[in-house]
Amino acid sequence: NIETFEGSSGDPWISTLDRGNYAAGLMMARAAFPELRKEFDAYLGEMKWPMLYDKARGLFHGGVKMTTGTPHASWVLDAMATDARLVNFLGVGWGVADAGLWTRLKRESTSNYGLRYMKPDWEGGGLFMQFFSGIFLEERYTEFGESVANFAYAQILHGKRLGLPVWGWSACESPKEGY
Repeated sequence: NIETFEGSSGDPWISTLDRGNYAAGLMMARAAFPELRKEFDAYLGEMKWPMLYDKARGLFHGGVKMTTGTPHASWVLDAMATDARLVNFLGVGWGVADAGLWTRLKRESTSNYGLRYMKPDWEGGGLFMQFFSGIFLEERYTEFGESVANFAYAQILHGKRLGLPVWGWSACESPKEGY
């Protein structure tokens, strides 16, 4: 519910990814509207980050069932080149996760069209997952920025190979024909 911030009755899960995106949005709004800082800080202060972090594994859970506080049993945010990069960054910055989290995140790579980039590939979420954290984090001159640029260029080449004027493929259009 947008007015009460309560979960919907049909979906009791809260996504750690979405919570990170929401927090980053609040931080940007707080910077843009300093006169509302107290209100934004109140919303940020209500976020229960520790319940989203699995100290035993040293990784964030993908989500938590809000009705019980139970973390998702199998979904952890363990890959660096995904939209989870933002929540991992925030978690370390806020002291919820230790800085060693960065070394625990997977950095597997793959390639298409002779360009190397970090996974996931087309089958794992597409350009959105690679790019999203860069909306909030300056990554142009990092290994992540290079990965996103190579991923995007591979998708441009894929679109050209198919004779299409568009690019930005997701998992629904795999160059390996395997969706």
